[in-house]
Amino acid sequence: MARPIKTGTDYFPLDVELDIKMDFVESRYGNDGFSTIIKLWQKIYAENGYYCKWDNDIAVLFAFKKANNIDIDKLDGIIKLALEKELFDKNIYEKYGVLTSAGIQKRYLLITERRKKVVINGDYLLIDIPTNSINVDINFINVDINSKNVDINTQSKVKESKGKESKVNKIKEKNIEPAARKPIRHKYGAYNNVLLNDEELEKLKAEFPNDWKERIEKVSEYCASTGKAYKNYLATIRNWAKRDKQKCEKSASVAKSKFNNYTDTNKTDYASIENKLLDNMLGEQR
Repeated sequence: MARPIKTGTDYFPLDVELDIKMDFVESRYGNDGFSTIIKLWQKIYAENGYYCKWDNDIAVLFAFKKANNIDIDKLDGIIKLALEKELFDKNIYEKYGVLTSAGIQKRYLLITERRKKVVINGDYLLIDIPTNSINVDINFINVDINSKNVDINTQSKVKESKGKESKVNKIKEKNIEPAARKPIRHKYGAYNNVLLNDEELEKLKAEFPNDWKERIEKVSEYCASTGKAYKNYLATIRNWAKRDKQKCEKSASVAKSKFNNYTDTNKTDYASIENKLLDNMLGEQR
């Protein structure tokens, strides 16, 4: 009998400075909000690696066993806020009753890159699978949470609707991954109007490690007050930073120029003052 493929992981990486999305959850629900999200991540990585099913029954058991018997209404509020702030993907949850995110899936593939085989449900997939990920198999399992699960493996014969069969066969015959999609952009800022994908956010943190949150909030407030929107918010933040730097350099240059060009309009006779001081000193010595 073949050994079952391990899906979950024994650990997951946790950043020392968490995403600003977590700040919203923690600011509203305090330690309960923070610990609940962490325990949900533990559940996801431990069970299936990159997702977990979520419904009322699972929520009740989770609240009792994992979340220190947290009030079920509070737990429901935390989940709703986490979906609203895109800690979990709202579309996938509403369609399949599953909690997952692009960030979770990326970390899962990094953790499992040395495994011989990793099976991913294509219906839940939110990221582009690297072409060099030869250990990844993509399955398409169920079309919605109300239908009976139908296992469609890209490496087996498929008996399904023509549309689904065509999609799977195309992947099987060409041995390629599903068509590349644009990276998902998440909403940031107090007004949820600054759009950044995961890669852009990491670049922003690297370029402005001390004040990246403040820069997001500055753009968010400006867009909310003016009604403006930008095609590329990372480029906008960079441009604003460059403009601020140029203003500072210009101000410093003007100040320096004024100092160097200072003219004593009173035309003080410093030589006469110096002679008087010397005479006074010599007189005291006499």
